[in-house]
Order: sequence, then C-alpha cells, then structure tokens
Amino acid sequence: MRLLPELRLSRKAFSTFIAAQPPALVLFEACGTAHFWGRTAHALGHEVRLLPAQYTFREIESQVRPLSEPERARLALTLIESLENQDHGDVAQDWRVEIERRWSEIKSGAAVTVFASEVFEAVRHSLK
Repeated sequence: MRLLPELRLSRKAFSTFIAAQPPALVLFEACGTAHFWGRTAHALGHEVRLLPAQYTFREIESQVRPLSEPERARLALTLIESLENQDHGDVAQDWRVEIERRWSEIKSGAAVTVFASEVFEAVRHSLK
C-alpha cells in the first residue's frame, strides 16, 4: 500500500494528478465538492470513499489538543505501543548479523575506529 500525504492542489492540477495515478483507494474528506471529485476519480478507475469530517486528521488533532499534558502523553504512548506490536521480523537476529559484519570489518582493517570524543569534537567544530 502506498500512502500519499494530504495534498493541496488546484482543481486543474488535481484533475491531472488523479488521472495519472494507477487505480487506487482514494479517500476524500466529505465536503461540498467531494462528491464531484469522487465521481471523477471513480470514472478514472479509482475506488472512492468519503470520510466524515470527524474522522479526518485535522478533526482528531483538534479534539486532542485541549487534553491535559498527562492525557496527551497517555494517548501518545498508546499510539506508539500500537506501532510496536507490529511484526518487524527478527530484529535481534538482524542486529546480530550487522554486529558480526561490522566486527569483521574492524578486525580485517577495512574499517577504522575513532574515539567518540574525537567524533563529537569534529561535529562541534563543523557546527561553528
């Protein structure tokens, strides 16, 4: 699935844009012109869904902003945890392989180590 960010296009630019896209699920915030653009996108082979305003990001964000800091923090933690529960494969095994690769490069001399203090000093110097 390819998710495009919220786009702000002129009518002409949007018409050209939607015509150039491969058939996809297109979500429109329900508004005065959503039905027109929905029919246009549908005629071009897209599956169209209209979202009630209360389900759009802006509306959800406007409902969250007035929450207290602890309530927003709890909500943020819940959202982050919902992302962490996704299966990302065996990350630990991937890191073990990467560590072995890096250690082999160091032992063979292909990679040169540098003290962290030297790296930080070089970065500080470059930022001046």
